[in-house]
Amino acid sequence: MQLLPWYLSGTLNIVETRQVTAHLGHCELCRAELESLTLMRRVVRQSFAESGPGVPRRIVARMGIVLAGVAALQLAVIIGLWPRHPVTAAPPARPPQAGTPLRLLPNPTASTRLLEELLHRLDARVVDGPDLDGSYLVVIPTADPGHMAETVAVLQSRPEVVIRVATVK
Repeated sequence: MQLLPWYLSGTLNIVETRQVTAHLGHCELCRAELESLTLMRRVVRQSFAESGPGVPRRIVARMGIVLAGVAALQLAVIIGLWPRHPVTAAPPARPPQAGTPLRLLPNPTASTRLLEELLHRLDARVVDGPDLDGSYLVVIPTADPGHMAETVAVLQSRPEVVIRVATVK
């Protein structure tokens, strides 16, 4: 869950806080991640509390490195570079997704949640990306030209979410 750092810091709005709280009620992995973030926060705060005036520069420099590492880890979690859940084994191979591929360029101002909701509504699945231009390869589970035309029309009707949609040959 990408909102855990903000949940921990208390900066989410009430709706997001309720959603995260509900999710934590049934997701053991996210509870463990929250516990890990809480412990990391406590250690950093305690280290700063112990360092009063007159602390040697090398200790302060080490704390700066620790904080930079914590910030980098949180940023990696936030942007999705770090696995959200511990990886214990290789996931089972998925069969190739049947359907029609589309190349989709999301609007950079659109929230991830808005894009996910739109793709979910269309039964679309992201299979690759982002590419250098920020686009994703998305599969729509149909080969029916009429259904594809409808799907592309829906995506094109939402410029606040999707800037460009193109069929992949």
